[in-house]
Amino acid sequence: MFELLLISAGLISFIVCTVLIPVLIKLSVKNHWFDSLNDRKIHSGNISRLAGIAIFYSMLIGLTIGLFLINLKTGILDDFPIWRLVSFLFAYFLVHLIGLIDDFKDVRPRYKFAVQIIAAIIIIIPDRSLSMLYIPFAGITLDIGIFGYLLTGLWIIGACNAVNLIDGMDGLSGGLSAIAALFLALTALALGNPVTGIIAFALFGSLIGFLGFNFPPAKIFMGDSGALFLGFALASLPLLEINYQTDMTLILSVSILIIPVLDTMTSVLRRLRRGQSPFHPDREHIHHKLMDRNFSEKRILLSVYTVTIIIAGLVFIWSATGSRHFIDADIVLWIILIIVLLALEKHHADNRQ
Repeated sequence: MFELLLISAGLISFIVCTVLIPVLIKLSVKNHWFDSLNDRKIHSGNISRLAGIAIFYSMLIGLTIGLFLINLKTGILDDFPIWRLVSFLFAYFLVHLIGLIDDFKDVRPRYKFAVQIIAAIIIIIPDRSLSMLYIPFAGITLDIGIFGYLLTGLWIIGACNAVNLIDGMDGLSGGLSAIAALFLALTALALGNPVTGIIAFALFGSLIGFLGFNFPPAKIFMGDSGALFLGFALASLPLLEINYQTDMTLILSVSILIIPVLDTMTSVLRRLRRGQSPFHPDREHIHHKLMDRNFSEKRILLSVYTVTIIIAGLVFIWSATGSRHFIDADIVLWIILIIVLLALEKHHADNRQ
């Protein structure tokens, strides 16, 4: 029964998102709310960037109805602090809202970061920080104490912007976020965190609805209102329930967002090396580099989806079996992926000279 109700939360989100997006497309055409064009953009033509509205509110509707139905049957909210769930959702709304404002009128980075910091503090203050870290291969755990608050804030804000920065190709950010949401839901359920699982599954449903309109050629984009919210939510959701406060929390979070995180890290290092601002826009993200190597859009999506599924899948297997060997194997894949990305970076830099 629980599984059927869980599926219903995702199905409701999917249906609501599928209904909302055509409405947003029509409103965008009527009011000329289109994504801007420049030499970094892959698309051409007038395309709305307001799908983040559909993603956020369809997730919220699916979650609310799903939680209500599941609680009637199982009472899972009887011992769960509702204020914590409300605080998480309020933080998500703040990030979604500043992204939506930016979609209509460019907001200075300092103001966007200020809102992200406030939202992260809302998440962290009720003792929701990364307090322990697992050291791969050594098999030991470090208690980082008060430094966990700083690490948690940096991680959430960094992931929030990483998903936004990689949102530059049809189906890329939405697909990676959908995979992340699905494996987060499965891992949460395996670890006995049903509320986290329901939220993640509702988010997965809304993203599947969105992807029906975003696969190449896209009819609509998620915009900052969607990308910032997704990065923030996926990075912070593992902190919601007490059973997730383990030394594996950070590894889980990074694994489901591995492509956006590493792409952003290489982008920041590249810009700093050139004496540019870390936020200086360029056309050198991973999808740009693969396109320069004659990868088609579908081949790029297949490649990054496959890598994400494998890496996130190993964390799920750990959650189901308890064997930390799968985490060590996951770290090995991180290292291999970093080497591949650095090789792509070097090849691209050599071609520029």
